Amino acid sequence: MVATVLFLAWIVAYMDRVVMGTAIIPMASEFGLDRDHQGLVLGAFYVSYALMQLGGGWLTDRFGARLTLIGCLAFWSAFTGMTGLAWSLETLLVARLLFGLGEGGFAPASASAIATMFPDRFRGRLQALMGSTVFLGGAMGGATMAWTIARFGWRATFIGLAVVGFAVMIGFIATLPSRPATCRELSSHPPIRWRDVAVARGLWPTALLWFCISFTSLGLQSWMPSYLVATQNIDIVHVGIYSIIPGTLGFLATNLAGRLLDVMGMEASKYLIIGGAGAILFSVVLLLLSPSLSLLLIAWSFYMLAFGCLYASVLSVPVKSLPPAIAGRAMGIINFCGQIAGAIAAVTVGKLMTVAQGDFRMAFSVFVAASLIGLILSLPMARLYKTSIK
Repeated sequence: MVATVLFLAWIVAYMDRVVMGTAIIPMASEFGLDRDHQGLVLGAFYVSYALMQLGGGWLTDRFGARLTLIGCLAFWSAFTGMTGLAWSLETLLVARLLFGLGEGGFAPASASAIATMFPDRFRGRLQALMGSTVFLGGAMGGATMAWTIARFGWRATFIGLAVVGFAVMIGFIATLPSRPATCRELSSHPPIRWRDVAVARGLWPTALLWFCISFTSLGLQSWMPSYLVATQNIDIVHVGIYSIIPGTLGFLATNLAGRLLDVMGMEASKYLIIGGAGAILFSVVLLLLSPSLSLLLIAWSFYMLAFGCLYASVLSVPVKSLPPAIAGRAMGIINFCGQIAGAIAAVTVGKLMTVAQGDFRMAFSVFVAASLIGLILSLPMARLYKTSIK
């Protein structure tokens, strides 16, 4: 029951998040937003979300996963609804910043719940399952939300998502245990300080790699719908439909990689990290050079497969290779770096679009550079992950 409710909450979280990539198209028309302003709106969430990764990790370690998860759902659902009530660029930015604060504590709280409520032999696949909802939520959010926006408008879509979020929050209240046995055991240990978390072996190399990979993944998440509408001459409903296959493939790849990590241990990450980073670089280049929609969709699908393999390895570090007592804050630090990259990517592409006078391919070239740096970083890190990180 705990795993099921966590899974549903992750799907809702990503649906709430990725819908903005599609909703920004009618929002830009209604509010008269240029590319710079669109970049600010798309990036606002990632700024507050990243900052709250650190606060969410502390809240989780201090008050437990249950209270933190319930509070996060209530807060982000409220401001998902407020997004649908925005009447200007300023109110839209405020709603997205506060929405990011609500979602920011969720990932570290979820990692802590998995580390303290489940045996070690299940943690890798469970963490991969929760993380893979970025693809399933993206696919569902892309297809369902695109249709909802076209049928009912973007305002009603955000309000509807808020109602769904509050429903899942009730599920948390009904199912999550207040203090599982492992939490009681951890409470007898000396308090964990931020300094103890910051010096954990392997934490900062993981965070740096995740920064580079997230720059590309979150940048594409923000701008891919606009890119398809502008370059392939399709409407937002078809953008959502086309996202189903890449999202589903990413979901399957992440879960298969998580299973592999549980069966073979962190040694399997050597192949997942290097292979995933190399395939990401190749697929991003192919995506930008694709002369047709069909080849672009193939490149997008291949990118999702590669990203899923690397994603599962990074997600498994806090729950499989670090002490459970610091899993929440460790996940917070890693996600902080990734989400800051998302904010930088959204704003950077918006500004490059202005400079390049609407040339998406020139603006998207920064994703190639970030992917190349990620591949270079993955080479020495594979050996680090192959050993036990303590």
